[in-house]
Amino acid sequence: MEKENELRKDYLVDEWVIISKNRSARPFDHKQENKKETEKIEVDLNCPFCLGNEKQTPPEIFRTGSKIKWNLRGFNNKFSAMQTEKEFKIEKKGVLENGLAFGYHEVIVETNNHSKTLAELTKQEMAGLFNAYKERENELKKKKGVKHVLIIKNFGKECGASLNHNHSQLITFPFTPNKIKREMEKAKEYFQENGKNAFLEIGKKEIESERGLFENNSFVSFCSFAPKWTYEIWILPKKHYSNLSEMDETVLKDLGEIMQRVLSKIRNNLGNPPYNFYLHESMEKNKSYCFHIEIQPNVKKIYGGIEKASNVILIEVSPEQAAKEIRK
Repeated sequence: MEKENELRKDYLVDEWVIISKNRSARPFDHKQENKKETEKIEVDLNCPFCLGNEKQTPPEIFRTGSKIKWNLRGFNNKFSAMQTEKEFKIEKKGVLENGLAFGYHEVIVETNNHSKTLAELTKQEMAGLFNAYKERENELKKKKGVKHVLIIKNFGKECGASLNHNHSQLITFPFTPNKIKREMEKAKEYFQENGKNAFLEIGKKEIESERGLFENNSFVSFCSFAPKWTYEIWILPKKHYSNLSEMDETVLKDLGEIMQRVLSKIRNNLGNPPYNFYLHESMEKNKSYCFHIEIQPNVKKIYGGIEKASNVILIEVSPEQAAKEIRK
């Protein structure tokens, strides 16, 4: 007997996905083939992010570690998507609106080792990365005209990484991006109607479900109920935090620990696929909205006509099956 397919709605916003359970019997069709890893090298003389090549990047904003051998290193993106010469101002011409792409665009090199991935960092090193995110975010929020700081990670060329040496990006906007704004609006509605934080409710429910993955003292992780990508994983706090700046050292260590565990499982159980992750936060204290991380492995997923025409996503491995594979 064929399994029933489902339509599932996002936790908050009005976005739908099709969970095609008939096809979830073939999960291995969608995994990355285990690639032979290329030769591991610590330093690439042609890589601008490697030790000894620091002059190939814009001037350094910060570093951790020693003057000779840094651990983390940050600087402005040489090919910035944003610019700061003029203030943001919208011009309207009938149905057209445009303005200068005002903002800041920074790079954080996550390790001095050319071939090391985030999945191979220790939980302490991962906590150090989140602390660097926190410090840079706090500095950028102080700058005039900055309304939102978005932190993202592209791993693998299929997910937008232009260089093999692992790095993250921080980009600011003179407004709150619409995706986050819609989440905030729906979370506020839920809070007003129920007196509870929707994200904390999601975390409690999901960690007990078939989609639940791992938890520690401060965070839970799970496969999203209505994912935009197969094997999509969310990380949510157990206690309310609007953003990174509200987290102390202990909480950041727990965040580093669970992130390292999730990425290691993605690497080992899904064939080391390319992925993106991003941090969704409120820049100000917001009792109805919660910091969270969304991780989206690209396991041979190609958007076709259904997705492009309707924005309804077809998912061929159910989140329940995905969680089972990631947990093992």
